[in-house]
Amino acid sequence: MKQTFTDEHDHLRVLIDSYLAMLRGNARPDIVDVMRRRLAFSNAFRAHVAAEGPVLDALRTGDRDHPTDRILDQHSCRLREVMPGYSALIHDWTPARIEAEWPDYCHDVRMQVKRYYEFLEWEEAQVLPLLGPGRAALSRA
Repeated sequence: MKQTFTDEHDHLRVLIDSYLAMLRGNARPDIVDVMRRRLAFSNAFRAHVAAEGPVLDALRTGDRDHPTDRILDQHSCRLREVMPGYSALIHDWTPARIEAEWPDYCHDVRMQVKRYYEFLEWEEAQVLPLLGPGRAALSRA
């Protein structure tokens, strides 16, 4: 499971990096391409979070003072910190607004990506090790 989630993180980074490359271009990209790429990331992100949740919940001991439970509580808090910015990019930035306010949209995306990358790095350092080799048999089903 650890490798699966690491692979998913890598895939999310590829999607983000491709999106950021598009934002760095001198010309405004086609809004259809912007929305297609945004939707691809959004779908991959939501699928990852949905798959990760039950696996991480299964690691809980029921003792809030247990180190594993404390890390998982921190994970929940950090995810809740990332989600509002992610949701705002999806809900507040309509295609018409993106076209009208392209530089501001690019700025907001870069700020959200910075927070998201920090979250992924923290998760890989603190949470994924909880899925050590003995946890590889956990299934998504």
